[in-house]
Amino acid sequence: MKWTVTIILALFLGMFTEKETDPMEKDYPEWVVEMMDKKSKIMQITACESEGHRYWKVNACVSCYDMMIKVYDDDQNQVCSYGGVLRTNSCKDNQIYFNNCEVVYKPDRKFRIGITVD
Repeated sequence: MKWTVTIILALFLGMFTEKETDPMEKDYPEWVVEMMDKKSKIMQITACESEGHRYWKVNACVSCYDMMIKVYDDDQNQVCSYGGVLRTNSCKDNQIYFNNCEVVYKPDRKFRIGITVD
């Protein structure tokens, strides 16, 4: 009886666990998948929403504090950018505010000023 309850409980809980999906199987634009395929060790890609539209934040160098983070739409049109030494933000100027952001690609290792930290 004890094992029957345990098995039923395990099966019940298994129905609600979220299966991890291969990022390449999601509904990502082709250009995003191509960037992910390059397996950059310093780039990060974040998917965000703003007023019903999906945007892609591309940070070409995670540990480079003087780099601008560029924001693209699904068609790879650059919409705005922010960051850099002067901390400029054309996204705010264009009244684009992001929500529901999710990192879809990030480096496997931690980096600090261009040095790999294992």
